[in-house]
Amino acid sequence: MKKSEYGTFCKIYGKSLRNKVLEFILELRELDFAVSDILEEINISKPKLYQIIKELEEDNIIKKCREVSGTQLFILNQKDEKVKLLIQSFNECLKIVIEEFKEEPILIAKVYTPEGINVVDKLAGVMPV
Repeated sequence: MKKSEYGTFCKIYGKSLRNKVLEFILELRELDFAVSDILEEINISKPKLYQIIKELEEDNIIKKCREVSGTQLFILNQKDEKVKLLIQSFNECLKIVIEEFKEEPILIAKVYTPEGINVVDKLAGVMPV
């Protein structure tokens, strides 16, 4: 997702900066992150982001997890019931994205081994399509 774009989560639940930050955090799910990570990915001012981070922390959606070289890292608080609902909603959004791209044509290349065997055809016979 480009800095200026909203993802499916935001398109469904509202195109706000808070939702854009939430979407970013939900994508990371089990990974910790720094405020600078969000700033790199989302077009938002530093003061506004710190305000949103503070609100999310007060709402128990995120929590501080560790500090690395003086940088505070946060993580999604997956034990919170609100967060569990957010994750379910986000997963439903992912299903929508998958359905949208399901109709996209798939490019299949022909890759041959030195013996002249088409690797893609060989895999297609083994793997479900």
